[in-house]
Amino acid sequence: MALVQANQATHVLIAGRGPAGLAAAIALAERGIEVLTLAPATPIPALSRAEMLPGAARAILQRLGVGDILTQSVTLQGLRQNWKGSHLELHEALPAAALPVGWSLDRRALHSALQDRAAALGVTSVQGRLRRISGAPGQWNVHLSDGSKLTARFLIDATGRAAALARRLGAKTQQGPPLLARVWTDPGAAPPFLEVEAQAAGWRYSLPHPAGGTSIGWLAQAETHQRQGAATAATAPLVDARNRRLSPLAGPGWLAVGDAAMAFDPIASQGCFNALSGGFLAGNAAADACQGSPDNIAIYCLLAERTGQHTHQRIPGQYASRQDPHPFWQDRSRQTFAAR
Repeated sequence: MALVQANQATHVLIAGRGPAGLAAAIALAERGIEVLTLAPATPIPALSRAEMLPGAARAILQRLGVGDILTQSVTLQGLRQNWKGSHLELHEALPAAALPVGWSLDRRALHSALQDRAAALGVTSVQGRLRRISGAPGQWNVHLSDGSKLTARFLIDATGRAAALARRLGAKTQQGPPLLARVWTDPGAAPPFLEVEAQAAGWRYSLPHPAGGTSIGWLAQAETHQRQGAATAATAPLVDARNRRLSPLAGPGWLAVGDAAMAFDPIASQGCFNALSGGFLAGNAAADACQGSPDNIAIYCLLAERTGQHTHQRIPGQYASRQDPHPFWQDRSRQTFAAR
């Protein structure tokens, strides 16, 4: 994606350049709206890890113009789950005529495909660190840490769980019980299944990596990671994986998308799909606002809130089904939210 100098003016500025931000940028650019993305001053390399997408994701990938990425993926045949500890539960794929269970994609390859699609549509990018925001809807001033300034009619927060833009505009966040993820790739081959296993004070999942090997994720609290961290994962970073929600999701001249708006415990398997579909809807809502029809912002918020409410309500039951007295399982079976 082409980099431009700071002190730029644009119709829509998207802070963040992950799947949600890029999906929004693609939707806007397809509508003829000028888009500029703000990338970190020190870019964070996209991790080469497997990412699970459900069968329903084919439609949004094709709509975003990156459907060919599925030719580089592994088609999953089902779910193997050992959750209650007594026996292995196997959920096979649906018949061939129906939707597959899903795909295992290389997150880095998906990111590259989205970047290339956005660049082909004329989306440009500037690197910098967000410092503060001034101005008003229709004439926002985004000040960067190096002293430069970007101006935009509309702002989209795609900064992930930090919600760096929305929080500067007055939005508040709530978070569920602490949960940290460590993801790494093991060289051993994996069968074409999503495998999930509950353990004493956490749980793990594994997916076949399209480039070979197995992507493994271990979810637990910080002290458990420190005490039981796998040797092969010693260099893998710990990342926040708790449930999280933002309020409000939008305001005059801005909206939030992806993890900045609503983040889910990985047990829901909603992160990447929600980023792509939510980003596309958000981009179109922002395009409507730029073209004089802001009402669809409220529709976007309603759909995002319903998705978040449904998913956040479903997650405690998944933890409760373990029927384990350990505090890790009990805390997540209640899933209370605390203000940040």
